[in-house]
Amino acid sequence: MVKVHKNSFINCIALPFKAAPFMSFLQIVSRIISAFMPTLMVLSVAAFVDATISSFNGKGTFQQALFPLVCIGAMMVYHEIKGTIMNFVVSKHKILIAEKIKLDMIKKHAGLEYWHIENNDTWDLINRVCGNSVDSINESFNAAIGMAETIVKMALLVSLMTSYVWWAGILMLLLCTPMVIVSFISGRIHYNADVEADKYVRRADYYNQILMDREYAEERTLFSYTDAINKKWFDLFEKARKTRLRANAKNNIKMYIISFVIGIACFSMTAVLLLTLLSGAVTIGIFIGFSNAAFQNVRNLGWELSYGTKNLAKSMSYMKDLKSFYELSGNEKYLESAKHNVSGHCDIEFHNVSFKYPNTEKFILRNLSLKIENGRHYAFVGTNGAGKTTFTKLLLGFYTGYEGDILINGRNIKEYEQSELKGLIAAVFQGFARYKISVRDNVAVSDLEHNTDEKIISVLEKVGLDISSASISNGLNTVLGKLEGDDDDMSGGQWQKIAICRTLVREDVPLMILDEPTAALDPIAENEIYSLFDNIQKGKTTIFITHRLGSARFADKILVLNDGYIKEAGTHDELINVNGLYADMFTKQRSWYI
Repeated sequence: MVKVHKNSFINCIALPFKAAPFMSFLQIVSRIISAFMPTLMVLSVAAFVDATISSFNGKGTFQQALFPLVCIGAMMVYHEIKGTIMNFVVSKHKILIAEKIKLDMIKKHAGLEYWHIENNDTWDLINRVCGNSVDSINESFNAAIGMAETIVKMALLVSLMTSYVWWAGILMLLLCTPMVIVSFISGRIHYNADVEADKYVRRADYYNQILMDREYAEERTLFSYTDAINKKWFDLFEKARKTRLRANAKNNIKMYIISFVIGIACFSMTAVLLLTLLSGAVTIGIFIGFSNAAFQNVRNLGWELSYGTKNLAKSMSYMKDLKSFYELSGNEKYLESAKHNVSGHCDIEFHNVSFKYPNTEKFILRNLSLKIENGRHYAFVGTNGAGKTTFTKLLLGFYTGYEGDILINGRNIKEYEQSELKGLIAAVFQGFARYKISVRDNVAVSDLEHNTDEKIISVLEKVGLDISSASISNGLNTVLGKLEGDDDDMSGGQWQKIAICRTLVREDVPLMILDEPTAALDPIAENEIYSLFDNIQKGKTTIFITHRLGSARFADKILVLNDGYIKEAGTHDELINVNGLYADMFTKQRSWYI
C-alpha cells in the first residue's frame, strides 16, 4: 500500500520518486542543469563579447573568445535535444506511476467500505483523485521540481545582478514576493473551481452520453428529446466554463499588474546598467548579458514563478485529496476471493437489527427480527423503501454499522472474513452489471479461479441461452455490448439471464439472494427461472426479493417488510387469509391481469 505523507509538498516529490526513482532522478538532474543555464548564458555572452571586442582592439586574441562561444553552443545544443530526451523520460515515468501507484489506488478503491461508494461527498473525492491520477501525480512532481528550478534560476540571476547593481536583488525579491503569494492563493482557487466545475461536468457528460450512445437511440428517436437534453448539456457546460473563467479572470488581472511592474523594474535596471557602463564600472559584455537577462530571463522567470506557484498550489491540493482518499476506511480483505466449501448449510438470524445509512437520520430497518432456516425458499416483498434491498446489503456484509445482531450458523456475521461470506452467499443484484466482454468472462467473473467452459455452458443452457443462437454468434467468445462493430448485443431479459448464470455457476454456495432476478423477463421465462431455482436449490437456502407477488408463491415462506420491520409472515395462502397488507397488494396486482 502506498504511504502518503502528511505534508502535501513532500508527497508531490516522494510518491513519484518511490514509483520511478531513476526516471525521477533524470528529471531532477535536467531541472538542475536548466536552473544554471540562464546565469551561465549571461556570463558566457559577456565573456564572448568582451573577448571579441578585445581581439578587434588588439588587446587580446580571438582564441580567448572560443571557450565562451563553445559554452554558448553547448547550451543551445542541450536546449534542442533536451525536449526529445525528456519526452521519453516523462512517458516512462508515467508508465511506472501507472504500474505502481495507479494499481495501488485501484486496490484501495476496491477495498473501500461500501458506504463510501453510496455517499456523494466521498464519491466526489474518489472521482477527483482516481479519475486522472497518473497525469495528476506526474504534474504534481513537475510542479514541485519546476518550482525548485525557477527559484534556483531566480536566486542565481539575482545574486549575479546584485554583485554589479546592489539594489537589483532587493528589488526583485520585493517584486516576486507578492507574485508568489498571489499565485499560491490563485492555485488553490483554481483547484477549488475545478472541484466545483467537475460536478457540472460529470452531469454534462451523462447528458452527452444520452445524446450519443446507442443504448438511448430508440427513445431519442421516439420521444424527440434531443433539443431539450442538448440544452441541459449546454447549460451545465456553461456553468462549468464560467466557474473556471471567473477564477482565471481574477488571477490574470492581478498577474498582469505585477508583470507590468516587473517590466518597469527591468527597464530601470537596464538604465542603471547603462550608467555603470558609461562610467566604466562594467564592460560592454556584462551590459549586453545583463540587459538580455533583465528583459528576457527575468520577465520569463516572473511568469514561470507565477504559473509554477499556481500549479504547485493546485498539486498540493490534489495531494491533500489523495491523502484523504487513502484515509477512507476500508479493508484489503474485501479483495479476497471466495473460500469454497465454507459450509454446506446456512441458517440466518436477525435479532433486533436497526440500521440507517451513514450521515442520515432515518432508520431503514427498525428492530428487525427474523429467522431463515437452511434449505428453504423465502420471498421478501413490500413497497418501495420498505428495506428489502437494505436487508440484503447487511447480510452480504456491505454495511457493519447497525444495531442488534446478525448470526449465520449461530456465529456473528462480524466474526466472518469477507472471503467466508463470499463463500456462503451468492447474489443477483437488481442493478446487475452488463460487462462489455465475452460471454465466457461475463459468467466467469463470479469465480474466476474455478469456472470452466463446461460449467458455463451448462448454466447457460439451464436458463435457456443457446450459445449457438444468432444472439451468441461466436459461442463463449462472443463479445457483448456493441463496443465494436462485430460485437453482439442482447435484450434486457437475456442480459438478466447472464447475470443469473453468475450465481448458478457457484454450485457450492449454500445461500442465494436474488434481488428482482426476473424483472426484465416475460411471465413464461420468469416461471421457468423460478422453477429452475426451485430444482437447483433443493436442500439449499434461497432469498427472493420481488415486487411481483405472483412469483412469491414459489417460496416456502413470504416475509412482508413494511417501514423497516416484518409486518406479516407466512405462506401465500396464509397471508391471503389474513387479509392484510400482502392480500391487499396481491389483489391490486391481480387486477392488472384480469
